[in-house]
Amino acid sequence: MIRYILMSAALCLAWAGAGEGENFQGMPVADISFSPPAQPIPPPRLQELIPLQAGKPLDATDIEHAIRALFVTGRYADIQVDAVRVGDGVKVTFITVENWFVGSVKVLDVKEPPSAGQLANATKLQLGELYSEEKISAAKESLLRLLAENGFFQATLGVETAARSDTQQIDIVFRVEPGRRAHFGEIRLAGKPDLTPLELRNITGWQEDRLFTQPALQAGLERVRRRYQKRSYLRTAIRVAGQRYLPGPNRVDLDLEINPGPRTEVVLSGASLSPKKLRSYLPIFQEGTIDRDLVAEGAENLRDYFQSQGFFEAKLDYDLGPEESGRILIEYQAVLGKRHNFATLEVSGNHFFDLATMRERMYLQPSGVQVRHGRFSQSLLRSDIQTIEELYRSNGFQAVKVRSRTEDDYQGREGDVAVFLSIEEGPQTLISQLKVAGNRSIPAKSFADKLSSIEGQPFSENNVASDRDEILSTYFQAGFPDATLEWRSKPGSQPNTVELEYAIKEGERQFVNQVFVGGYENTRPAVVRRQITVYSGDPLSQTAMLETQRRLYNLGIFSKVDMAVQNPEGQEEYRNVLFQVEEARRWTVGLGGGAEIARFGGSDTNLDSPAGATGFSPRVTLDVSRLNLLGTSNTLSFRSRFSTLQKRGLLSYDQPQWRGRERLTLTFISLYDTSRNVRTFTAQRLEGALQLQHKVSKPSSLFYRYSYRRVSVDEGTLKITPGLIPLLSQPVRVGLLSA
Repeated sequence: MIRYILMSAALCLAWAGAGEGENFQGMPVADISFSPPAQPIPPPRLQELIPLQAGKPLDATDIEHAIRALFVTGRYADIQVDAVRVGDGVKVTFITVENWFVGSVKVLDVKEPPSAGQLANATKLQLGELYSEEKISAAKESLLRLLAENGFFQATLGVETAARSDTQQIDIVFRVEPGRRAHFGEIRLAGKPDLTPLELRNITGWQEDRLFTQPALQAGLERVRRRYQKRSYLRTAIRVAGQRYLPGPNRVDLDLEINPGPRTEVVLSGASLSPKKLRSYLPIFQEGTIDRDLVAEGAENLRDYFQSQGFFEAKLDYDLGPEESGRILIEYQAVLGKRHNFATLEVSGNHFFDLATMRERMYLQPSGVQVRHGRFSQSLLRSDIQTIEELYRSNGFQAVKVRSRTEDDYQGREGDVAVFLSIEEGPQTLISQLKVAGNRSIPAKSFADKLSSIEGQPFSENNVASDRDEILSTYFQAGFPDATLEWRSKPGSQPNTVELEYAIKEGERQFVNQVFVGGYENTRPAVVRRQITVYSGDPLSQTAMLETQRRLYNLGIFSKVDMAVQNPEGQEEYRNVLFQVEEARRWTVGLGGGAEIARFGGSDTNLDSPAGATGFSPRVTLDVSRLNLLGTSNTLSFRSRFSTLQKRGLLSYDQPQWRGRERLTLTFISLYDTSRNVRTFTAQRLEGALQLQHKVSKPSSLFYRYSYRRVSVDEGTLKITPGLIPLLSQPVRVGLLSA
C-alpha cells in the first residue's frame, strides 16, 4: 500500500512536470518508447503490461495502470513518464531504473574457522533476491561479528561488486583482512564453582597460547557441563558472563559463571537395575536437565522394560522431591508382580484381512526361540490396536473397533498370558462418485491413473492425502507453484457410500524465461549445458530444477550447486532460473609414510634360519588425483607405494557419462607392481583393464570388462622351488573378457 501511494505521488509529479503545464489528456498517442531501450522485460511481454496503444487517446489512468503493472513485476526501482507533443499527438516515454539482484557471494582470505559455509550464511544474501546497499551493510556487520566470535577482532572488510547486465545480477566479493587471531586470556570465575582457574583450563583446554575460536569456546563449555552431569549435577548453569578483548596482548579475557545447582539422586525401589542401565532408561540424563515430564517419561520407559522382561503387570510410580540441602531426590517405585510368559495371541473377527497381514505390522510377539518370554507390554498392545484400526480405516472401514482381553494363567498354566483381540470391522465405505473441479488448465486424465480414491474404491483420508500430493505434484511440475487443493465428502445415494470432490485452485501459471548458470571457470560450457533439464518457455517446474541440480552434483566436479528463482517477490509470468555452482578443488595430493617391522626369514645365501632376524622396511605412499580434467567430468588418479619390499603404481582414468549418456561410465586402469616375497623371490606384475559400467537401475548395474595381466618372476632372486610360489604370483600372461 505504501509503495502504491509513493508511486502515485511520483506519477503526479512526473506528469505535471513533463509537459510544462500542458494538458495531454485525450490527445492521440503518437509513439511509446522506453529509456533506456534495453529493458529487463522482453518487448512482447512489455507491451502486454502497458494498456497504452499508439493512435488511441491518452488517458492518465492508463499511465497509472502501466506504472503499477511495471512496478509489481519487481524489475524496476524507479519509473517516470515523459510526455512530449509530436505534431497533433503525444510521444510517451517511460524512463526506468532497473533493479539488480544478488548473484554469486564469496568471502575470501579467511582461514577456518569460521568455514566458508558459515561465512556465506552470515551474509544472509540469497541467490536471486533483490540487491540493496542496506543488505550489503547488514552483511558486513554480520561478517565482522562472526569473525570476532572466532578471534579476528582486528578484521577489516572490503566489498567488490560486479554488475552483469546480461543476467541483471551483481556478483559480490567480500575481501577480508583478518589480522592476527586472538588467544585465550585470563579466566575469572563467578557463581559457585568448585574449580580453580587452573583446573578449568585443564578441563576446557583454554590455555593462554591457544587461539580463540568459537568451536574451541563451545567445546570447552560442553566439557565442563559434561563433568558436572557425570557427577549428577543436572541443573548446572554455565554461561560466559563477560568477554573482553585486549588489543595490546591480542587476547580475550573471559568471565565464566558456573552454578552447579543441586545434586540429583535417583533411587529405584521394588526392582534391581545396575546404575548404568538405570541411567540409560532415564531421559533426564540424556537431556541433562530435570522436569516433571522427563521424570514421568523415565517411569514409562522403566515400566516398558520390565514388561518386556516378562513382568507384564509391572507398574511404576515416581516421586520428584523438592530441593533440600543441595540435592534433589527422584524415587521410582516399582511393583513388578510375578513374571509371566506371553503364551499366545489370538485374533478374531477379521474377515477382510488375514492374520499374516496384520501380524507383520504388530509388535506383540508370543514367546519363542527369538524372544524368551515374548514381547508384551500395555504400550505395545495399545500401539498394535491403533495400527490395526488405521489399517482398516485406510481401506474404508471408518467405524472399525478393536477390543482386547488379557487372560492370566492361560489353560491352567501358571504365569502364562494370552491376549485376545476382537475386531468389529463394520461396513466398508466405498466411493460412489469422484468429482474434480477447478482444473481449467490440466485435464483430469493427466493424473487420474495416479489416484487411489476413484469410484468403487474404499474411502479413507490417507488415500485422499495421497491423491492431494499427486495432484499438486502434477500442478507444480506444470508451472503452478501456488496451486492448492481442498476436498470435501458427503453421503452417497446408496448406503455406505460417499461422494468425493476435489476442488483445485490453480493460481497463476509461471514459465521459464531464461536459465543462467554461473560460477564455473574451468569447466567446459557444453559439459554444464548437457545437465540442464530446464529450458526457456517450459513451465516453471521445481522437479525439473531439482533434477538439474542433481545432475550437476553427479558430475563430481562441483562442491556446491545453489538453485533459485530470480526476483522471488516480483509478480512475473516468466521467471529466470538460476544455478550458481562452485567448482571443487581440481588437485588432491596425499602423502604418507610408515614402516614394516617383522622377522625376515633366511639370508641371501641360505634358508637355514627360516625365522630370520627382525627387519625394518620403510614405506612411502603418494596419491594424486586430478578432477575436471580438460574441463570435463573426467578424473585421472595415480596411487603409489614405495618400500624396500614393494614398488606399486596404479593409474586410473574415469569418464562418467560416457558419450553424453548419464548411465554409462568408462574406466581405464593400469597397474605396475614389483614385490619381494620376503627373501624367497621377487615377482613383477603388469595389469591393464578397460571397463564399461551401465547403470540399469538404482540397485542394478551391468559391467563389461576386458583385462590383461602379465606376471613374471626374477629367477636370480628365487630361493625356493617354483612349485612353492603362490598361485597369483606365478609367471603367467592372460587376458580376460567378461560381462
